Amino acid sequence: MTQTLLEWLGCMTGLLGAMLLALNNRYSGYGFVAFLASNVCWVMYGMLGGAWGLGAGSHAVGIHGYQPAWTLPLVPRGATV
Repeated sequence: MTQTLLEWLGCMTGLLGAMLLALNNRYSGYGFVAFLASNVCWVMYGMLGGAWGLGAGSHAVGIHGYQPAWTLPLVPRGATV
């Protein structure tokens, strides 16, 4: 039950993140936050299911995506970071 929930949450938040980034509007920065939530789900899914490669890969992608997830929703449009 928990693994199925994590699997679908990971899928849906990843798709939401892609959609938000594709919109290229003032909400696009939240796409990185959705990707981060997706990565957390996939890391947990990998750990619970023994899929250590999936968990490690998602963890690495999550670390890579942390900076945009932190700065983009907080920085006003047109400001330099």
